[in-house]
Amino acid sequence: MKHSGVPPFIELLEPLVETARKQLEHVRATSERHVTAEAWKGAEEALLRRLSETAGPALLGAFRAEAHLPPAAHLTSITPDWVPRARYDAFLARGLDGWPALVRRLHRVADEWRSAVSALVGHLASDEQALRAWHRPWRRGVPSVAAIELGLSDPHAGGRTVARLTFADGRSLAYKPRSLAAEAAFGRLLRGVAGRCGAPRQRVPWVLDRGDHGWMEWLTPEPCRSRTDAEAFYERCGGLLAVLEVLRGGDIHPDNLIAAGAYPVIVDLECLFQPGPADLARPDPLDDPLAFTSGALPVFTSFDGGRTLHPIAAFGCGALPARPGQRLRHPGTDWIHLAPVEVSSFDANGPSLDGVALDVRDHVDALVRGYRASLAAVLARRDALLAPRGALRRFRRTALRLLCAPTNLYALLLDSALSTEGVSDEDSFRARLARAAQRDPTIADVHCWSAVLAEEARALDRLDVPAFVFRPAQRSARAAAGGTIGRVFAAPMFERVERALRALDGDGLDDRAVLLRAALRRPAAPAASEPTAVDARATLRTLADRVADLAAPQAGGAVTWVRLWEVMPAPVAPVGPGLCYGVAGIAVFLAEAGRVLDDDALTRLAVG
Repeated sequence: MKHSGVPPFIELLEPLVETARKQLEHVRATSERHVTAEAWKGAEEALLRRLSETAGPALLGAFRAEAHLPPAAHLTSITPDWVPRARYDAFLARGLDGWPALVRRLHRVADEWRSAVSALVGHLASDEQALRAWHRPWRRGVPSVAAIELGLSDPHAGGRTVARLTFADGRSLAYKPRSLAAEAAFGRLLRGVAGRCGAPRQRVPWVLDRGDHGWMEWLTPEPCRSRTDAEAFYERCGGLLAVLEVLRGGDIHPDNLIAAGAYPVIVDLECLFQPGPADLARPDPLDDPLAFTSGALPVFTSFDGGRTLHPIAAFGCGALPARPGQRLRHPGTDWIHLAPVEVSSFDANGPSLDGVALDVRDHVDALVRGYRASLAAVLARRDALLAPRGALRRFRRTALRLLCAPTNLYALLLDSALSTEGVSDEDSFRARLARAAQRDPTIADVHCWSAVLAEEARALDRLDVPAFVFRPAQRSARAAAGGTIGRVFAAPMFERVERALRALDGDGLDDRAVLLRAALRRPAAPAASEPTAVDARATLRTLADRVADLAAPQAGGAVTWVRLWEVMPAPVAPVGPGLCYGVAGIAVFLAEAGRVLDDDALTRLAVG
């Protein structure tokens, strides 16, 4: 339950925070030089929010089930002084004794918070010399931490999340409780191709990788200052897209890219070397269009139950509609309830100019220019990148994340389990989480898939979002919390990336650029015309011409198409080889249309 202001039923949760505070007194005392009292307060507020998100849905559901909400409660968002709170006080007096499954998890949340904060403070102290070496004004000492913001990512491996630390001099750093070797290696690769073959120069954030954790420069979104900035931004997006394609990057959603003026900066790169279904020995109906499904380019989703589709992209797709959400009203009274409101779909990280959100589809030329130049630079430096000490080889042993399910699936399961009925007892809670095992496997090996499901169950029971990690040079994977999954890959992902890079040539650059333009082409507006009698031949002519117009020529006289796929979120991606929706089916249609219409051009297109 996300909310603003005072958390619901705060009186039941504050004792847990107070206990956790007392258990950290020694850590607080030893870190007094590094962390201010105000920063500790922020960390404790994060714990209170997490406890509220855990307990709030069940407690509020139980409270509201006991009595109807009076109509007057819906008329104002301001709580009048005369609103009763006798029922609310009586509910508090009962405490949490009737919620053993919930209480167990609340205590675990508090314990994990204490462990995570202790680790963060310890890392701050142990990394002081490295931080001083990084920032010249800190050479004589790292300033004290003035503010700590926890919970800036999904919780993994024992409630660990990304944090923002703001220091007394105003500078902020992101603390991540995982290796940042991927981000560091990506930055080295970007610097290695920048400026070559016309590839745009990128902004590479400062990163300090410490093995099991790391620090990153905190980036603040900034608008473009001019149209020239906007064009430069999208040329750099094209460069990022090229490198992401080479590295098989995924999970580049809008919250993972910061538009820092004319520079797009990806701040989360743990999902590189991503496998396609065939890499996991599964059928691949989409023909693995990862570059089109990573989230950097537009994919279509719905915020209103499927009535309409809207494009979203890390590179920007204009203004996004608000989505349905909820906000707590009248906390601490008998009127407490969740009111429907509209909330932002993503954080305001995307590109803008003069207060208007930018759309990648309006800057295709710049994007393709940066994409082609950066791919050409990679091609020109291929041997150096693949050399034993080359920039690409650095990824071989880097810990990366294997996505076994969309993160929102886990969120939906946890929402259900934390409902009033879900936390009524352990059996109900675990039965709701067990629905994760009902989906189709994404890994062919049954033993590995069973291990994935078992690790998911353990993580979800801890209220973590399950995470799995692998190294590109290996075939095996494991859970972020440590459990072994087994040999999930048909071959190491580094070998696949290396083969694809060695096969890249000039024709491949041209083909990719054509597909990119086709995928970013806006659909034609439907013609406004009065209904007329159906003319089958004229209709066939119109359809055939439309299909021919959408053709994407490839090297050697070949041709393909892109289309909107049925999966959600729906990418615009190459059609693939299939008969029903793919190139084969389109060829059959064009051949028959050419015969009926006596049009040799359609027939030749079908053969191509």
